[in-house]
Formats: sequence, C-alpha cells, structure tokens
Amino acid sequence: RIHQSAIKIRHLEPWKIAVIVIGTAVAAAITIGLLVYFLSYDQKLFYYSANVKITNIRYNNEFSRQSSGRFRDLSERVERLIDKTFYNSILRKKYIRSRLIRVSPEADGVTAEALLTFWFSSTDSREALRERVGKILRRGLKRYTGPLRINVRSSTISSKYITFHLKVVISIF
Repeated sequence: RIHQSAIKIRHLEPWKIAVIVIGTAVAAAITIGLLVYFLSYDQKLFYYSANVKITNIRYNNEFSRQSSGRFRDLSERVERLIDKTFYNSILRKKYIRSRLIRVSPEADGVTAEALLTFWFSSTDSREALRERVGKILRRGLKRYTGPLRINVRSSTISSKYITFHLKVVISIF
C-alpha cells in the first residue's frame, strides 16, 4: 500500500485562478499603457536650421524657386547627405527628416538652408541638443566625399524654429 503524505495539497478553484490571471493581465496592460504614454507622448518636435556652405556651385535665379529642376537636384543631394549623416549616428532613432528650404548666393558659392526635424523628450535641453546635432552634422560634412564641395567651418546650425508638442500635432490629424 502506498503511503499518503500527511501534508494535504491545496488546490485553487478554477474561478480563483481566472481572477488571478485576469488581474495580472490588467495590471500588466495598465503598466505598459503608462510607459507608452510617458515615453511616446512626452515627445516634442524639435526643429533646427542648418546652413551648409557649398563652394563649387554658383548661384542661379532658378534656386529661388523650389519647383525648379536645379533647386530639386540640389535639394536631393543635400537632404541625402544630411539623412545619411544622422541615420549613421547615435540620433538615428530621434531624427525624422531634413528639407532644403532656401538657397542663398555667397561670394564663393551658395548657402543651402535646411530644416532638420527631430523627436526629443520635452525635458531635454534645447541648447545641449543643438550642440549634439551640430557636432554630428559637422562630422558628417567633414566625412562627405561626394560631388559637392562643402566649407565645414562656414556651415552652422541654429535652433531658431519653434517646437510643437506631439499632442498638438496629433490633434491636427
């Protein structure tokens, strides 16, 4: 005869198991929801203006129209350079895009002004981020080996554009 243990094994009723499982799932869902809210929705769009000095292109009146072929060609080259620079950097997950907005004449070439867009936490320091963005952009411009001749020392970045809360952007859509 098999000896039964003196300790009784206590079994939970099925409804108690269901309550525990559902309670745990609800707690996990609330935790994940709060994390997503605070990590995603506490983001701001940060805009920076980058001025890239290009010395081997002469200004042409076509550059004054964003719809012209020359403007679009230069826009594609500059935007690709900036995109590549930030996609290969520590800011790749924060970088959204760049857009060439203006080409201005200079004595020894042109200055291409691009608008750079990033997602950063609303608690981040605007000036510290501007410095980081500037360092990464200068490093990318120094490493650039394409057809454009860029004067890195004359190229600048500023944070003159305003920021928008993500909530405002979402409310527009």
